[in-house]
Amino acid sequence: MSSFIDLPHLGCPDLKVAFDPSWTTSEKIRGGLRQILPEACLKNSPPTASGFSVSLSHCPEGGLIAYCPNKDLSTVGVDIEVTSRINEKTVARISSQNEMAKSSDYRALWVGKEAVFKALWPNNEGLVVGDISVDSWTLNGPNFRLFTALCRGEKISGMGFVSIREHCHFSIFLQTSL
Repeated sequence: MSSFIDLPHLGCPDLKVAFDPSWTTSEKIRGGLRQILPEACLKNSPPTASGFSVSLSHCPEGGLIAYCPNKDLSTVGVDIEVTSRINEKTVARISSQNEMAKSSDYRALWVGKEAVFKALWPNNEGLVVGDISVDSWTLNGPNFRLFTALCRGEKISGMGFVSIREHCHFSIFLQTSL
């Protein structure tokens, strides 16, 4: 059974984020998207819906679907990962020493960068995740962090959120203009 996550601190009241522990495969999460947003075109990768920015992510712990109207050119990206699968050496390879030091959790840094990368779609051609830097972290409780980001040294207009869980970490990034 999917549940919606309320994220008012990202500044977009129309942003919808749903989590479902049964959305563990591409097929299952696309089925979930079809139920939530019937107008979505599943032939595209990532899926699209006229008038909406859509992002999907899944892992063995479940899946996330995020969407928002893109009337103001907002785009959204999500990532969810099983905590034990995120390798510190891999994160260090695509992150600066400063980023690693500022982030109290390298796994949070990984899912944050992935969500930003997805939010930059379709304008991320030629980019790699290492081009994205997490600029600042704001602790918002022991398991939640807000962050801002840069792409190739330039500030990205928007805000991200990371949830740190025992078995999985997830992140949502809302880019507020292109």
